[in-house]
Amino acid sequence: MASIHAQKNRAGSTYRVLWRQNGRQRSLSFENLPAAERFKTLLEDHGPDGALRIIEPDEIGRHVPTVAGGRTRISTI
Repeated sequence: MASIHAQKNRAGSTYRVLWRQNGRQRSLSFENLPAAERFKTLLEDHGPDGALRIIEPDEIGRHVPTVAGGRTRISTI
């Protein structure tokens, strides 16, 4: 099961999708709620590996997923 958490910052809001994979919490941040909801649905329908293969890079803007501290994170290029 995945969840979405809104985060406010100076630039507006971002939406973090959290899920568990291999016993660890992972997260991926999105610039808008519809993209976060789509990814959450992909996680629930296809599992983490499938969702990460399906997600389109343009849905999260010009960002690259990285792994830091056991969490998947989006970093600006």
